[in-house]
Amino acid sequence: MKFWTLSILACGLIAISLSAIFIEWSDAPASVIGMYRLLMATVVILPLAWRERSQVVHLSWQSAAWLAVSGLCLGLHFLFWIQSLKETSVASSLIMLALEPLFVMVGEWICLRSRIERADVLAMAIAIVGACIVAVADAGHQGNNIAAIACPCSAP
Repeated sequence: MKFWTLSILACGLIAISLSAIFIEWSDAPASVIGMYRLLMATVVILPLAWRERSQVVHLSWQSAAWLAVSGLCLGLHFLFWIQSLKETSVASSLIMLALEPLFVMVGEWICLRSRIERADVLAMAIAIVGACIVAVADAGHQGNNIAAIACPCSAP
């Protein structure tokens, strides 16, 4: 890979890794944080989209509608995830985010009737075990966490 490609990937990885912590530190409402996050992504992607604008003109109405729905779902994802960071610990909030591939796999199986491979099930089992380990480890800490919310008697 080229140096610039690796540099951009490294910056993206660092930004994604630190985003939950920066959101936790912010006092802004979840909707404002989500709006700025999507605005910054738009500014970065807009030059690339402009370069490919001829393809956008040729989109079918059905494709445009699916793009609009997916954009709405992405906005709702950010709104709910960022609000979850305000309501609970970063570790507890990231548990549901870590399980997102499980929901995608189940949705693909239900909606598209896709076949689920053994490797997929193994990967999902590993994700679930990891999320459970984080939940158990987070349950002993003071403050809001998934274990304390699900079972108030388990909170110290």
